[in-house]
Amino acid sequence: MTGCSITAKYKRADGQVINGSVINISNNSFDAVIDSDITKVVGTLKMLFSIEKDDVKVSTFLLLADVREGLLENTGSSGGSTGGGEVTVDLSNYYKKNETYSKAQIDSQFKDITNEKIDNVTLSDNVLTFFANSKTIKTITLPTSTTGGGTNGKEIELQKSTTHIQWRYVGDTDWTNLVALVDLKGNNGLSAYELAQEQGFGGNVGQWLQSLVPNLQIGTVETLDSGSNAIASITGTVENPLLNLGIPKGENGTGGSSDTLVTTNISGATLSLTTDKYQTATVVDGTEITLPTVTSFTEIHLFFNTTADLTLILPACKWQNGNTPTISASKTYEFIFTYTTEWLGGVIAYE
Repeated sequence: MTGCSITAKYKRADGQVINGSVINISNNSFDAVIDSDITKVVGTLKMLFSIEKDDVKVSTFLLLADVREGLLENTGSSGGSTGGGEVTVDLSNYYKKNETYSKAQIDSQFKDITNEKIDNVTLSDNVLTFFANSKTIKTITLPTSTTGGGTNGKEIELQKSTTHIQWRYVGDTDWTNLVALVDLKGNNGLSAYELAQEQGFGGNVGQWLQSLVPNLQIGTVETLDSGSNAIASITGTVENPLLNLGIPKGENGTGGSSDTLVTTNISGATLSLTTDKYQTATVVDGTEITLPTVTSFTEIHLFFNTTADLTLILPACKWQNGNTPTISASKTYEFIFTYTTEWLGGVIAYE
């Protein structure tokens, strides 16, 4: 690795990213300097090292270490001491020898990459169309949930995985592949580097290779009113485009809930909450509150007023901060019950 430059970044278990330093670079190893600021958080420490030569990124690799009581512990590394130290990274069995490529070989390797840049996206009648070099490279018909009765129409959300753009209904756990990222490219170009020069690129080969890395990200995904048209737009830069989408939600089916406030009555001494999102009730001392049986994400807000201190029988759930609420006089209460994989409970007291 003589003649190479190496950068180090560390991500602590609390999410803090810290730039590090590297010394003693030899043919197949180097020393990473790890100080106490890097190792002061117990948990998994992610260490990302990037190797470059002549402005060309040769390799990037990731090491994981277990930090315990402020110490860096990793049986795959040597060095390290209380509050920081040095770790020797041996790449003799990892590092691949640099190879010299001719201009023709570089063109052959990277001519397809230059065509992966998406310069426009349109969405019309739920058909998503990707353009590169002013040519259509992919069309996708988005799923809808606007027909039929019964359960509520569902909202759609999108994400980008490492290999695909994916979709799912809000509340579902599994993602469905919508389009492979490798399919989002145009026709083969001629000579990739020459094509870039013809289009005004003035940097060297290393700078050009860096500029070819596509970075399509999902921007904002907005839920529109039922019955409206879906919309799409691209913001950001050519190198870092953001795909913004507006997806209409489906119609509420028969029996579906809405965001209106409904009154729930006590039967005997029991207040049986429904799946309506916003509910109000008159509670008295000794009232037992029960929750509905559900299997998917559900959110319930219960509002009630008090004129005296009350003792209520509350449902079994995981309460906010681990404390079962007490009910005092002359306040308005909002109980918030949320079901994910179990019922969670929170309370707000308004005076």
